[in-house]
Amino acid sequence: MSTPATAQGAILKIGGSTIGDVTNISFSTSRSSIDISAMNTAIDAGRSYLPVGLYEPGEISFDLFWDAADAQHKAVLDNLEDAATDGSTAFVFQFPMTGGTDTIEFSGFVSSFELTATLDDAMKASVTIKLTGSATSWPTTA
Repeated sequence: MSTPATAQGAILKIGGSTIGDVTNISFSTSRSSIDISAMNTAIDAGRSYLPVGLYEPGEISFDLFWDAADAQHKAVLDNLEDAATDGSTAFVFQFPMTGGTDTIEFSGFVSSFELTATLDDAMKASVTIKLTGSATSWPTTA
């Protein structure tokens, strides 16, 4: 039975610098498929699918405790507001694995930013990064 690694110690970087006060990180990617089930497929066989086209590099979403004076927090917001952003900003998602760490290195741009101010709570921000092209590093197996 495998032992899952704790998320404690996972970090996200923009331009080589760690984004501080991150409370959770979520990564998703996908690939399109087409249904290739035929009329003569046995009713209990289930549908068949074929992967097609380019894969969707995906998105990384994360939440953090917002600090407007923090240079990396400002860099995240600046990336969203910069009309000249071409998707070439370097990001790194580093996460713990049993026996070490692994990383996903990719280019992307901030596609959404939501700031939340709630009575009796810390200022929080929710951010989504849209990945562009292929990641240069993917998790490896231990």
